[in-house]
Order: sequence, then C-alpha cells, then structure tokens
Amino acid sequence: MKHTFVIEDPDTQSVGTIVYDGEAKTFQVVFADGDIRQQITEYLTRRREYRIPKSQDLDDFETRKALPTKDLESFTLALNDIYGMCDVWCIKFP
Repeated sequence: MKHTFVIEDPDTQSVGTIVYDGEAKTFQVVFADGDIRQQITEYLTRRREYRIPKSQDLDDFETRKALPTKDLESFTLALNDIYGMCDVWCIKFP
C-alpha cells in the first residue's frame, strides 16, 4: 500500500510529496528543489535510532535501530524529525 506525505519548505513555502510504498519498502520524493530532494533521500536511506515510549515516564522507552523504509511506523517516525535534518516540515501524514 502506498502512503503520501506532504512536505513544505517553510522558507519558500514550496510544497512537495514523499510517497512511501510499504510493500516494496521504497519511497519517492517529489520536490522542486534538487538540493532538498537529495537531503531528504539521504536522510531516509540512513539507519536511524528510534526511542519508542513504553509509558509516560521520561526514561521508560525502547530503543530500536532500523532503516526508515523498514515499515510505516519507522517511516513516520523519521518524518517527525525531518525538519531538524532537512529544513522541511511534514505538514500532512496519511
């Protein structure tokens, strides 16, 4: 199943999409700025460490390492942090 996420560059208000294909474990970035498109691609193809909360306690979490393309949860978690790495916001989640 394919999931479409909408992204925006807050400086230029340029809007694009990232389409994640959960069955093929791939994604496609559609964005006019080639440099930002490249940053997003590099960001989403690197293994990341996720801290998944297990309760309301700040120090009660599970650490998991995975590629963002592993599954929809990992992909969505990566997009939650994308602004800090690529200066774009994910403004719409499916």
